Amino acid sequence: MRGNGLLFRRSPGRQTRAVARRRWGRATRTAFVLALSTTLAATSLPAAALAVPGPGMSREKDRLDLPDLPETALVEQDNVAQTEMTTEKVGDVTEYAPSAVEPWVQDTGTVDLTGVAPGATRPVDDLPVALGVPQDGDPAALAGTWTVDLAAPETSQVAGVSGLIMKLTPPVTTDPAAEVTLSVDYTSFADLYGPQAADRFGVMLLPDCVYDAPDSGDCADGGDGTEPVGPAPAQAVPSEVTLVPAASASARTTRAEQAPVRRVVTGTVPVGPLLDPRSARTTGVAAATAARRSSAYWTPAHRRAATSPRARCSPRAPGRLAPPPGPSPTRTRCRYPRWPVA
Repeated sequence: MRGNGLLFRRSPGRQTRAVARRRWGRATRTAFVLALSTTLAATSLPAAALAVPGPGMSREKDRLDLPDLPETALVEQDNVAQTEMTTEKVGDVTEYAPSAVEPWVQDTGTVDLTGVAPGATRPVDDLPVALGVPQDGDPAALAGTWTVDLAAPETSQVAGVSGLIMKLTPPVTTDPAAEVTLSVDYTSFADLYGPQAADRFGVMLLPDCVYDAPDSGDCADGGDGTEPVGPAPAQAVPSEVTLVPAASASARTTRAEQAPVRRVVTGTVPVGPLLDPRSARTTGVAAATAARRSSAYWTPAHRRAATSPRARCSPRAPGRLAPPPGPSPTRTRCRYPRWPVA
């Protein structure tokens, strides 16, 4: 055992073996950690990518020559340009002002369709109406004198129809299975029912009473609205609206002479509903016969042609497309078509 008393002698400043051993171990661990960290940092660096030219290849010969970049030119400042953000100037807005609001007048006219070629029409005197033979129709089936009666604008107001109401009376010799072409020039009153109604006009068949007496007979109010009815009293027929040059318009209307383009609605009307079983001209008798029916059904023989915007029948409520709540939809009295004015 080594002495450490007074008799033990060691050189001044010399450390003991235990102290030296502890310090040497700490230095070794420090060096080992430092060396390990340095090695990991060196091995984690990415390897350099070396491209070795293949056989017959040379970096000098296969060099890609890139074009020179174009020189840029300095643009001087535009002193007159807008430097502040502003909104675009809105032009003057022209408010809609209806101009074609001249209604038609009550009148009667006739036209002879004898010898009219298929696809052609003839004007009905000076009315804004023309009749003719369809493209695939038989002229012999429509030969004879036709009568057109225009109702006054007040009749349309009373009946709740936004359009012109007329009555067509064909000759008694007309074939009931035939069809007749009906054209109405509504240029003079295209804006009478609003700015969008001009493109929605169509041809429909309505009961006789709409023309003769809108507030009587089958067109009268059903009281409590429970009178049984059959099919809807309004029957739409195929029709379309076209823009026709004034020189090509078939109707001889004098109320839109200055208009270069005419608005014309054309439809194909079946002749059968226009013929009355008793007389082609006694429409009042046909309406009275329909009123005496116990079921009060609207039959095709009790309809007449009328032009009005397309819409479904509105039972006792203008503008509605469905019957009001009630015991049964089949017992709701549909008086006659009504449409909201645009």
